[in-house]
This record gives sequence, C-alpha cells and structure tokens, in this order.
Amino acid sequence: MCLTKFGSRKKSRYEKVCYKIFEENLTTHEICSRFHKGFKWEVGKEYEAERAHNGRLWYYDEVNSGYFHSYEKLEYAIDEVNNYYKNSNNAAYLVIYECAIPSDTPYYWGIHSDGHDGYASKRLILKKLIA
Repeated sequence: MCLTKFGSRKKSRYEKVCYKIFEENLTTHEICSRFHKGFKWEVGKEYEAERAHNGRLWYYDEVNSGYFHSYEKLEYAIDEVNNYYKNSNNAAYLVIYECAIPSDTPYYWGIHSDGHDGYASKRLILKKLIA
C-alpha cells in the first residue's frame, strides 16, 4: 500500500484515531500486517516504524515504506475489505482494528492507492477489534 501525500509532514498534537486492516491466523489468532507478513501486532502495544529502505520512500509524492499506513474513517477500511473479498479467490481472513496515532507522532495525510483518505505515521497503537 502507498499513500500519495497531501502537503508536508505533520506532527500530531493529540492522539488521532484511525483504522488498519490486518490478516488474522485462525489457528493461532496472531495478527500481522497485510503487506509485511512477518510483522506481528499485539493490542495495546505501541509500535514504531523502521526506517525506509534506501530509495523506497518517495516516488512522485508517495510514501511507500518507513511508515504505518491506516485509514482515516472506518467505512474506508470496510470498503477495502469488501473489495478484497469480492476480487480474490484465495482470500486471507482480514480484520479491522481501531488504532491510534499517538500525540507528537510524525505523519502524513493523503490518499491511499485504493482511493481512500488515510495516514502514514511513524508510530501506531492497536486499540481494539472492530470487524
């Protein structure tokens, strides 16, 4: 997933609610990022994104790596999950979590490659399962 940014990088003054899609292992109930399958997440823990790989951060105002991508609104995440299942024969089990971008976290606001507004932030906290 990539985010075409609207303007320059910002720093949140307060905790910002957002929504992120994960894959859940139905046997172990571990959740991991859809695009970084080896990265496992836990509810309540704060994570900081690793540095972007050399040459992978910018491409025509796109943020590709080095940031956690999330959706601005729940309905955007739901729409993406529905589109995924509609267009996939070998679908993984996707879940949506409410997350928070902690205060004082650098982030970008923009539009994801699927056409929905969202964020790319350096830190993220998984709050609770939504769907």
